[in-house]
Amino acid sequence: MELPAELIAFFAGVAGFGGLTGFAAGFATKKTVKLLAFFGGLFFIILQILAYKGIITVNWEFLQQAGGGLLRQDSLESGMNAFLRVISVNLPFAGAFGAGFWFGLKKG
Repeated sequence: MELPAELIAFFAGVAGFGGLTGFAAGFATKKTVKLLAFFGGLFFIILQILAYKGIITVNWEFLQQAGGGLLRQDSLESGMNAFLRVISVNLPFAGAFGAGFWFGLKKG
């Protein structure tokens, strides 16, 4: 059974567009996360320096409680899955988008 050329061209276009937009979104997401991690680390270092010099006092116990379980593995995975659901809703090319997003994260 042979598929019509128009149908093949349509699916190739959808998959190509989905993969391209997924790659762009994954690449941008990884760069944004790296930037946030950099500034978060810089903020932590500045806090440590100011605490070491006696300029400020940091209540680490309160910060640990306030953060709760934000950095637990299961909460990170569920957050990533929710993010992917939001950015790929109503996309007919979600499979290609997901593959492109993963590739963009790897290359970003």
